[in-house]
Amino acid sequence: MQIAYSIGGSERPSGNMLAGTIHNRQCNCDYGVGSITNNMICAGLSAGGKDSCQGDSGGPLVSQQGGRWIQSGIVSFGNKCALANKPGVYARVSQYQTWINSLISTNQPGFVPFCSSGTDSDLSFTCTGLPAATPSTSATCTSLTPPSVVCGNAPLNSGVDAGTSLATAGLWPWIASLQNNGMHVCGGTLVSLDSVMSDAGCVSSQPNASQWTVILGRLNQNGTNLNEVKLNVINITMSNQTGNNVAILRLTKRPTLSNYIQPICLDQGTNTFSRGTTCWVAGWATGQGGE
Repeated sequence: MQIAYSIGGSERPSGNMLAGTIHNRQCNCDYGVGSITNNMICAGLSAGGKDSCQGDSGGPLVSQQGGRWIQSGIVSFGNKCALANKPGVYARVSQYQTWINSLISTNQPGFVPFCSSGTDSDLSFTCTGLPAATPSTSATCTSLTPPSVVCGNAPLNSGVDAGTSLATAGLWPWIASLQNNGMHVCGGTLVSLDSVMSDAGCVSSQPNASQWTVILGRLNQNGTNLNEVKLNVINITMSNQTGNNVAILRLTKRPTLSNYIQPICLDQGTNTFSRGTTCWVAGWATGQGGE
C-alpha cells in the first residue's frame, strides 16, 4: 500500500465529492482481511474514479448536515489513486474523541453526532477469511445539538457540486497547510481555536514543533493570499492506537475567525454511516482524485 502523502502539492486545493462511505467489511476484503481496523473508515466508488490522492494526506473527509460541516475522517492511505475496489482509507475521527479532548482541555472541539439515514448493509458482506458479522442494534439518530464551540460553518460555501473542482476563497475555511521549514507537506483542519489536526504520518519523521508552521485561510500555494494567517507550532502530540494515528498541533496563538478561517465540527460517532453516505474530501494533491 502506498502512503498518500508527499512533499509538494498543487497550487490550489480541490474538493472532490465521493460517492460515499464503503463499510469496513467490504473494505477489508478489498485490501486484505485484517488491513482495516475499527479506527479506519473507507470512502470512494467501488468502480474507482473518485478518491483522495497523493498530497491530500492529513486533509478532512466531511459531510454536511443541517447547514453544518462535520469531519468524520482524515486522509491516510490508499493503493495509488482512484482504482476500482481500492477506496481511500481514512482515520476514523470519532475513535479519537476521548484522546483529543484529553489534549485540548479548553475551547474543546465541537463533537456532534452525524445522523446517517439508511441501513447497515455491511453485515451481509463476506469474503474468504472474513469473520462472521456480529449483529448489532443501530444507534438512535438524535438531532444535531450545536456544540459550545461554534464549528462547521462555511459562510462562503453556498453548495458544492459533484465532481472535482478547484476551491474558491472560503469554500473550505477549516483547511490548513502544514509546512516544514517553509515547504508544504500535508493538509490539516482547524479543530479548535488553537489546535490543528492531521495524520500522524505527516509529522512523525520530523516531530520537532519548531520546524513546523501552519497556514490558515490559504487559497493558493503560490502567489498572494490576502486572507491567510501563518502561525507557529508550539507542540505536536501523536496518538498511539492500533492502525491509523492522528496528530494534534498546538498553535502559539489563536487566529482571528473570519469567513475564510473557521473550525470544523467533528463526528461523535453515535451512529454508523449507511453505505453511500455523501462525503467530500479536499486537499492539495496534484492528482485531484480522478475525474
